[in-house]
Amino acid sequence: PHIRCEGPMKVVEFTTPWRGVVGAIVQSETNDPVADATISVCRLRKGAEISKDPTYCPLVEGTTDVFGEFEHVVEVTDISWNADQQHFRITPFKQTTFADGTVTTHVFEPPFVDTSVRHQMADVVEFVDETAIAVVGVVLYDGLGDEATDPAAWDLSSCPKRAEFFDDSAPTRCYCPVGTGELTLRVFRESGEVDEVATDADGRFETSVALGETVTVVLDAYNGTPDGGGAAHAF
Repeated sequence: PHIRCEGPMKVVEFTTPWRGVVGAIVQSETNDPVADATISVCRLRKGAEISKDPTYCPLVEGTTDVFGEFEHVVEVTDISWNADQQHFRITPFKQTTFADGTVTTHVFEPPFVDTSVRHQMADVVEFVDETAIAVVGVVLYDGLGDEATDPAAWDLSSCPKRAEFFDDSAPTRCYCPVGTGELTLRVFRESGEVDEVATDADGRFETSVALGETVTVVLDAYNGTPDGGGAAHAF
């Protein structure tokens, strides 16, 4: 609803609640998602200079998901939010603990973003984690040939997938991927945390870890059928 407040000196009209969506996407320098980065959102206010509003700092805090994304619906009822457009500072933060106890604070580019959002609108900003490195792989079924070594192995016109990202010099190689959601991989971090990653439609998986961090990637047991009734697969 739209509220009109009348006083002896002035009339203030404002919408209550003010509502908008703020979000962030955090990726490594190779465009892979960075999970578990803390995103802090503070409201900005105007004065002699732009500053963070202590009443609403942080306004929102949360962490990025496995896709490196964070999004939050902001709803505020406050007469000081009488402007249709509100201004915010969005700041990422992440630390990684190594096995020897040392802690690395990640470096982001940019370190923060100032943005504005109108009532009932949204804005999502992007950050690059310069301390993160990608762990990328693919899970596929064995026994598939390529045109050079086994011309009869595949009818290339009906090739299910072409493995260009394995070897650009042999784009005719075919493979059959373990597809979307069929297999879960666990990434064991030096801190003791465990991240879960799933394969996509191409059998590909990706996640990000700290530069210099030692991780172990483990594939869950896989029986090849939705009900798990098939024979266990060996990797």
